[in-house]
Amino acid sequence: MRADGAVLEIDFISDNPAVARGELLFGYVFEGQVRAGDGLLVGSLDVGARAILFDRDRVDPSSLGSEAAVSIQNPSTTVVVLVWRDETGEIAHAGMEVSYTNKAGFQVGQVMESTQLIEYLNSVDFSIEDSAERLGIPDSARTPFTELSVSGYRGFAGERTLLLAQPNGTQGSGLTVLVGANNSGKSTFIEALHAIARARQQTDLSFPQPRRHRDLDSVTIQLTRADGRRLRVESTEPGSSQATAKWLPDSDVPTLFDLQVTPSRRQFSPYFGNVGSEDRNWGLLNQEFSRTDLREQFVGRLRKVNRTPTARAAFDDLLAEVIGSRLKWTIDEIAPNQQFLKMIEADGAWHTSEGLGDGLVSLLFIVDALYDSDPGSLIAIDEPELSLHPQLIRRLGRILARYAANRQILIATHSPLVLDWADVGNGATVARVFKVEGKSEVAQPSPEILTAVARLAGDRNLRNPHTVGSVAREAFFLEDGVILTEGQDDVAYLPRILDDLGLRAVDNVYGWGSGGVGNIPTLARLFLELGFTKIAAIVDDDEQPGTVAALDKLRGMGSKVLAVQIPAPDIRHKDAAPAKPEVNGLLDADNAHVRPELRAQATAVFSSVIDHVSLEDSGTILSG
Repeated sequence: MRADGAVLEIDFISDNPAVARGELLFGYVFEGQVRAGDGLLVGSLDVGARAILFDRDRVDPSSLGSEAAVSIQNPSTTVVVLVWRDETGEIAHAGMEVSYTNKAGFQVGQVMESTQLIEYLNSVDFSIEDSAERLGIPDSARTPFTELSVSGYRGFAGERTLLLAQPNGTQGSGLTVLVGANNSGKSTFIEALHAIARARQQTDLSFPQPRRHRDLDSVTIQLTRADGRRLRVESTEPGSSQATAKWLPDSDVPTLFDLQVTPSRRQFSPYFGNVGSEDRNWGLLNQEFSRTDLREQFVGRLRKVNRTPTARAAFDDLLAEVIGSRLKWTIDEIAPNQQFLKMIEADGAWHTSEGLGDGLVSLLFIVDALYDSDPGSLIAIDEPELSLHPQLIRRLGRILARYAANRQILIATHSPLVLDWADVGNGATVARVFKVEGKSEVAQPSPEILTAVARLAGDRNLRNPHTVGSVAREAFFLEDGVILTEGQDDVAYLPRILDDLGLRAVDNVYGWGSGGVGNIPTLARLFLELGFTKIAAIVDDDEQPGTVAALDKLRGMGSKVLAVQIPAPDIRHKDAAPAKPEVNGLLDADNAHVRPELRAQATAVFSSVIDHVSLEDSGTILSG
């Protein structure tokens, strides 16, 4: 234990390497009861755990180098408790009460254990039952979060709520994807989660004037769990930057949860000193959310990976899965306190992270957020696709979906390659953020319509896979206005027709068509529920029953949907075609399985192609 004026360090030392992990809990005592606080998963206790309390008015938190650095008020009383399971599986705990004033400094009470500690915690209404339960049940059984609401924050004037996907064990089920045009407010939800992450550790926060919407001049952010408990951050009064955090209902005690927020700005200096944090929530050490600052604290995470064999293996394996080859790297030093990330090429040449390229540096941050996360974690990533090649974006999307089977992952993106409708079919959700008269709004399709659209990407639509393909998904990022057509011929010939008629060109046609007139109403409903107010559908005048039925549905959707027919039965002239003979293809008659007599040949053909284009074991280092 070490006290230095406005900073107190408390070390919990374990001499038992069999203890896998523990939770470090903080409680803030007001009027004799714990009213706010949180805990942090400290992982393996074979090297102990350190809690740091500090007076934020007197200490720069970025200088402390620890996730478990908790700001306190003057005056204040704080309870610090470590909970763990010993080698027999029994819950064990130790803790103390710490008082602080800026005049007298820290006053530390005696270390309490077992019955004495429990009696004290009961007296201040601070329960460790949730922590004990979490340490004894599978991580996947942790209570997920259901929604995130914001009010008065940046572009959001009134309260707006984002529903979070619920992981159910299937790929992509816990993925929430935010789409929308630039400057619509997508990143505000990511930033709001950063405020929630800070609220786990402190009760005093602030929202500077530029972050408060002028209509309300006050901010409220709330994260709600499936059991109804809520962590709420709100301004103390309109016009003030000061805000407080608390769990609701008021009688509830703090609850541990892992929340990691990765902002869009993912860079650090090519040369750095002996700085940085090894803890998952390294980003909280800067306290305020920034979309522009360098992330110097992150290098501490790379140091941890570099010197820990198990962490290094997990980190490098995941990184290689994205970039297609193993990245050879280490941390070196050119002078005392002048370190750098060294990238080693196959021929032995090396360069600093400056030569790695923005995209791969960005990937280091994203892989770090994932590789040591526990099931049940909540992870938010702003624009994961930044500076990445499309092929890498697709791979990263698959990895995010895999992790989202038992984690909640929120991403804000401009890339149609991140969203996979197979994930939506498993439970992932999509929300669109857009502006109306300068104010941010959020619209989220119902699970029913998302499921219906996901079916268009399923087996029954294999002849029209482009219906919800990456080009089609670009429409999600429009400010408003989308044109739906029947098929790819309509999309291909529409520019020629507009030019021939002397009409202006359009750039908001949906993908390569809807895969048939019967799909248009489903897609129109999707765009309506995404908040679009200008939707047009162009269909043939072919008098087919399917066309008539689609028109009836479209014209019943209200004034936001315009349904028109071209004055012809088709978009283009088609010559009469003789009957085509049957063709026995590679797939059998059900188009589901390779014909038995061709399996060996097909395996050889496709294996040779895959091997030929594979980058694995090639020694290739992707940079730039």
